[in-house]
Amino acid sequence: MSTKKMKVAVAAGLVSTMLAGVSLVSGGANAATKKVNWATVTSAQAGGGMTALVKAAKKEGHVNVITIPLAGWANYGLIMKDFTAKYGIHINDANPNGSSAQEITAIQQDKGRADAPDVVDVGTSYATENMGLWAPYKVATWSLIPAASKDPNGRWFDDYGGYVAIGCDTKIVTTCPTSFADLTNPAYKNEVAINNDPTSASAAFYAVWAPRLPTRLVQRHPAGHHVLRQPEQDR
Repeated sequence: MSTKKMKVAVAAGLVSTMLAGVSLVSGGANAATKKVNWATVTSAQAGGGMTALVKAAKKEGHVNVITIPLAGWANYGLIMKDFTAKYGIHINDANPNGSSAQEITAIQQDKGRADAPDVVDVGTSYATENMGLWAPYKVATWSLIPAASKDPNGRWFDDYGGYVAIGCDTKIVTTCPTSFADLTNPAYKNEVAINNDPTSASAAFYAVWAPRLPTRLVQRHPAGHHVLRQPEQDR
């Protein structure tokens, strides 16, 4: 029950290419320098190499990201902290707890503005359904990314994945569920929550979608979580 997610880099920014796990978006606000239009180059090498990219990004001085939670999600908080420490580039993080759908709306509505997103993190389905928003760009480690996890033209790639899991707070719930079927027990009424709205956030969608699949293996974690997995042929 792999739930691939990706953070596509939005926009026209020099610095978008400097964040790990990111692709570019077309038409952002911070696109061009005097010598190189970083909104149109397809790799750092095409723009003169990483030294040129870093120099241009430092001159710009900031990067706009959107819906990138700081509190532990995909280690983004530490990544952004280390990025600023290394390059001295400030990161503006808008709507950190928003959804993929809200990110797409922001890209469309804020195009051309100084605060338009340069980097985004959206579910894979949102990336593939909005291909016209992403500018092609291949990061330095492009060859290491599996073919099934990226667009061959460099418009997006999956930068992390995971499994759908049932988390149980044993301080509140005395008997934790061990399967999705258990959640139909009246004892769990008004006790179950999912991450965001399934109509606009991939993580929430998978939480609704997963119970519809036949689960064959339950793996218990020490922390009291149950990760429900399936054989490869069922995915």
